[in-house]
Amino acid sequence: MKNNELALKIIELVGDKENIENVIFCSTRLRFVVKDTSLIQRNKIEELNDVYGTAMAGGQFQIVIGSHVGDVYKEVKEIIGEKNQETSSKKNIGQAILDYISNAFIPMVPALVGSGMIKGFLALFTSLGWLAADSTVYSVFTAAGNAVFYFIPFMIAYNTAKYLKVNVLVGMVIVGALMEPNFTALAAVEGGVSLFGLPLTIIDYSNLIIPALIMTPILKLLEDGLKKFVPKSIQLLIVPMACIVILVPLLIMLIGPVSQTISLGIQDFSTWLNENNPILLGILVGGTCGYLTMLGMHLALLPIILLNFTSFGYDPVLAFMSATCYAQIGVSLAILFKAKDPQLKSLAAASSATAIISGISEPILFGLCVRYKRSFAVIGIAGAIGGAIMGIFNCAAHGFVNAGILGLPGYYSDTFVYYIIAILTTVICAFAGMILFGFTKEKVEVVKGAKNILTPIKGEVIQLSDLNDDVFASEMVGKGVAIQPSEGKVFAPDGAEIVSFLPSNHAIGLKTNEGVELLIHVGINTVQLEGKYFYPKVKQGDIVKQGDLLLEFDIEKIKDAGYEVVTPVIITNVENYNDIFALNKKAVKQGDELIGTI
Repeated sequence: MKNNELALKIIELVGDKENIENVIFCSTRLRFVVKDTSLIQRNKIEELNDVYGTAMAGGQFQIVIGSHVGDVYKEVKEIIGEKNQETSSKKNIGQAILDYISNAFIPMVPALVGSGMIKGFLALFTSLGWLAADSTVYSVFTAAGNAVFYFIPFMIAYNTAKYLKVNVLVGMVIVGALMEPNFTALAAVEGGVSLFGLPLTIIDYSNLIIPALIMTPILKLLEDGLKKFVPKSIQLLIVPMACIVILVPLLIMLIGPVSQTISLGIQDFSTWLNENNPILLGILVGGTCGYLTMLGMHLALLPIILLNFTSFGYDPVLAFMSATCYAQIGVSLAILFKAKDPQLKSLAAASSATAIISGISEPILFGLCVRYKRSFAVIGIAGAIGGAIMGIFNCAAHGFVNAGILGLPGYYSDTFVYYIIAILTTVICAFAGMILFGFTKEKVEVVKGAKNILTPIKGEVIQLSDLNDDVFASEMVGKGVAIQPSEGKVFAPDGAEIVSFLPSNHAIGLKTNEGVELLIHVGINTVQLEGKYFYPKVKQGDIVKQGDLLLEFDIEKIKDAGYEVVTPVIITNVENYNDIFALNKKAVKQGDELIGTI
């Protein structure tokens, strides 16, 4: 499918361009902010030939396309034009912050990777004696590699101002004032300087990330506020000047020093963790990054990575993250080795090659791993092993680069040999783990007396694949359906024991008299409500009969808090069944047949 055709189809399936508030892209994904997520036809998008998978995280609908995502993005932007990014949908504070950070950093990724590659090759060439460190060539390309970090405040100001729809150049001027020679020269004044009678702390703002992140939302409030009072005829003269005059002193006197304190705190914690617990850090990052990538949340680590680079010139977190990529490569090679389906083998070969060369592993995650649920455990364990080895030998990235062959120069240092040992160990462990434990047997033991599962909640039936939660949508937890409830009551679908009832009261685990292990999960991310608006009627360990009231919840208050109430009803012990399927009903009430089993 041509890029233009794919872009047109994607736009249509996300609810047409009227439903799109904003779209950006990273190395493999289109990231949409939409007005109404219910208009997204997620299952049809995933059926497109050039789409590896989808994710919903941080207020964004993400479509995994692969290495040509930039070309598709250009086509999408050309079709939809510039969009008004004022969000009409409700977001909780966590989603809003993640969305803001994503839009601040994701557009910078190509520049960061390109600069990281340059720094990696410079380190390699000087180590091999091919390039002198005092040569003009070295100086020129060192400047090219360092520029993205030195001028990172400008880039953050540009990205965040563009995202928040404020004057981009005014935002850059405000940040630029802190790097202008007349201001930086004040640092050399003996006895210090003061402004408006208050002492000033002069900071080197090059490389600093946080000031621009804090400044832009304030600029947004100030600019919008001024436009309400200043006549339109003179807004061009007054509003930019007022914003600069107010925010530059505010940055110098308050935001800058506070930002530096925050930055130093993060740096000190990162240094302490890497010096005292590098193995633990490697295990945590290497073992969990695959799950974060699946949810599109791995970029939340980007500010920490950039702080390490701008402060120390290297970063261990990026190295530990690469262990996850190599674990995925091992899993993909195992599927290539063992799979009998020619189409699956072809997908595994292409996905493995892409990851080995460029470090882009989403095709493995979304094209292969979703078919083998055990692969996620294998990736987590192998990634943790690789991260631990890297932690033992203090491996780190010295350039912002991907994993894979093309990214190897960015890891070149005196620990490079140990890094190679770590990634080879990770691949071998993942390959062996997938071969031994990753594939389920084709024949399974069927639960005796298996029967259809009855409806626990009144409402409309929704397919799991349509949920805005990748854990449920990819059937990682189990198989079943979801219900959009019209009544805030959950009833026992059969005689059962309550085997789990989380303290947040939003999720109930049951084991029926026939041995069905069932999860009823009210809402998406409602664990964050910490039990508010949920009223349990039973407790863990209780024995219930079909029709007993288990839980009441307040639908409207949960929605007002910014959460969906759609409720997955899932069979978790899927290995005991030949098949689990929805019974193709749309509207159901308590006691209706909902899920079939064989």
